[in-house]
Amino acid sequence: VIEEVVSGDADGPDRHGARWARENNVPCTVMKGKWEVSIRDGGMMRNVDMAVYAQTGPKGGALIVVRAEDTKRCKGSLHMLKVAKNFKLKIFEFVV
Repeated sequence: VIEEVVSGDADGPDRHGARWARENNVPCTVMKGKWEVSIRDGGMMRNVDMAVYAQTGPKGGALIVVRAEDTKRCKGSLHMLKVAKNFKLKIFEFVV
């Protein structure tokens, strides 16, 4: 059961996940990149924030990541996977 969606607000799967949440009356928290802090690392900082948020849930947290097979096109997703592993989140990975 999905109790909440946390979206990084990036184009593609993030926004599709937020839309799915709205359409299914599931709460959605949107965490934008911290671009005002660092143009280079704002997205990575957001990924850590999302993992911390997920981990503090009552049942622990999970990551559903949908990423491209071509790893050059999904650096943010690969970073989120690494962070999720470090935080010991449950991971559901879909490669398209």
